[in-house]
Amino acid sequence: MDSTLAVQQYIQQMIRRDPSNIDLILNMPEANDEGVWKYEHLRQFCMELNGLAVRLQEECHPETCTQMTATEQWIFLCAAHKTPKECPAIDYTRHTLDGAACLLNSNKYFPSRFLFHVLFIMLYIFIVNKPV
Repeated sequence: MDSTLAVQQYIQQMIRRDPSNIDLILNMPEANDEGVWKYEHLRQFCMELNGLAVRLQEECHPETCTQMTATEQWIFLCAAHKTPKECPAIDYTRHTLDGAACLLNSNKYFPSRFLFHVLFIMLYIFIVNKPV
């Protein structure tokens, strides 16, 4: 594929064709750059998570879900603030997704979506391993 837009459109087309066929969605066509392929999948994943976050707002309100927790003893601190602090769960989710989108769309880190370097790998690992 000759552009990242073509890769993004191809991925979205495969999702629309059969959202349950993960192999079809993840199977990279020949002659594609693996870094671009992973990058575009990560961007698509963030877009899909944003849709989920919007739907979660119906159930999870700052008044009812006051903290982002993993266990009763483990409370996540939100890094979107000047000093990391507790956030309601839905705000933590929105802040995390906004931060991931900013990183993935940053001209500073990705001046060309076709040229990737070690920084992409580090950002990829950071975003994928960050709990939402």
